[in-house]
Amino acid sequence: MDFNAMITQVLDITGRPEKATAAGIAINAAVFMATVKANFARDVTEATIANPAPTLFTSAINLTSLTRFRKIIYCRPTTHVKPLRPISPDQVINATNGVVQSNVMWASGTSLNFVLNKLSSTFEIGYASYPPTLTIAAPTYWMLDMMESAILDLAVSRIFGSIGDTAAAKFYGDNGMGLYNAAKRDFEFSIEPHAL
Repeated sequence: MDFNAMITQVLDITGRPEKATAAGIAINAAVFMATVKANFARDVTEATIANPAPTLFTSAINLTSLTRFRKIIYCRPTTHVKPLRPISPDQVINATNGVVQSNVMWASGTSLNFVLNKLSSTFEIGYASYPPTLTIAAPTYWMLDMMESAILDLAVSRIFGSIGDTAAAKFYGDNGMGLYNAAKRDFEFSIEPHAL
């Protein structure tokens, strides 16, 4: 199903043809919620990125250059076999011996910082992305096909909630979340990416 057909379905179920704009907003909100509550393989973008400082063992990658960037799944310097280990910024210096850790990465602001033990001119990265904003001109997204009923019910719930029909909002909301949780088990990573 595409965005336009889903708007029509929402309006038909709610019986509120004047809520077309609200239905579009509700569909986008349901897709956004479904995306951020999980780690779906279909939302991962893989890319090769140049190291901004290939002659240094420490530097940072600007994350704003990545389309709809949400979070890093993995980052592997191309001269390394394994991906960098994610840590928090307060763990860069080992508290026990005061040594700077290597082959680690951490996010700070709009940057992915790293410390390497071997120079690398490029990185292979995988990152989760936010969904696109669906419009009449750009109506397709994988969730509208693969999680059609869940997204539809969640959007319908939002419309019923906005008009004060709390019973219908709860019914469709509960049903939508049940369908979403079932679909999530199918489409989420079957193994944790950092375990690779």
